[in-house]
Amino acid sequence: MQRRSRAHVFLKFLMAFLSAVLALLTFLLWLPSLVDLAALVGTLFGRDRDADTPATDGELPRLLFLVPAHNEELLITNCVQSLVRMDYPAASRRVVVIADNSSDGTARLARLAGGECLERWDPVRRGKPHALAWALREISIEGFDACVIVDADTAVDPGFARGVAALAPLDAIAVQTNIGTMNEWDNWLTRLAGVLARCRYEVTYRLRDAAAMNCPLTGNGMVIGRRGRISSGMSSDMASWRSPGATFAQVSPRAREGMRFAATSIGR
Repeated sequence: MQRRSRAHVFLKFLMAFLSAVLALLTFLLWLPSLVDLAALVGTLFGRDRDADTPATDGELPRLLFLVPAHNEELLITNCVQSLVRMDYPAASRRVVVIADNSSDGTARLARLAGGECLERWDPVRRGKPHALAWALREISIEGFDACVIVDADTAVDPGFARGVAALAPLDAIAVQTNIGTMNEWDNWLTRLAGVLARCRYEVTYRLRDAAAMNCPLTGNGMVIGRRGRISSGMSSDMASWRSPGATFAQVSPRAREGMRFAATSIGR
């Protein structure tokens, strides 16, 4: 009995210790940089950017949603369904999945979910940047105002497209949208992913945007206008399209629900 009690106390101590280590790690990963401190100062003493936001009138902008996917049959259905079910006219949006060197049912499930799918096979030039560059050579972007990149492990809020449209004119825009974590409470790893996402998108990026500073594009949930890099095709060099020259936008009508991704799970 005494051994069980000691084991229980030790287990509680170990869990408390691991929680403290996790909290410390989270703090260190999000330790504010000089740029973020400058953003905070700019927010406190700067101007309000909302005054510069243009009003949107008239016809809704046309949006091209690209979903790069490699062997994502477990998640692609949820992603595509969330995109095709957005509160946005079908005539004003196009959803295209890029099945990049996929050997599973990604392409078939993407089409069943209501999206289009391009299948790409290139064992040499593999990966997301190459897949996007290839897709933009295959798809005519004439008539679209902006391209929105959505990862296959992501689901969007029903009001996401209308939130993007509210940022019009979009033809020369570069915006990073808000991203959360859909399975934040599954285990310690997903909790850490959730905390980091909140720190980045709900604190750091909002401060930088309020201070009229650029926000880095993260590769998921980024909106690129027709006259931006999309106009000449996206480069296969990731650094060239993860440009820091972007603003931040919480585009959903409901806070923290612009987009949500599924964090990696290693068991409960």
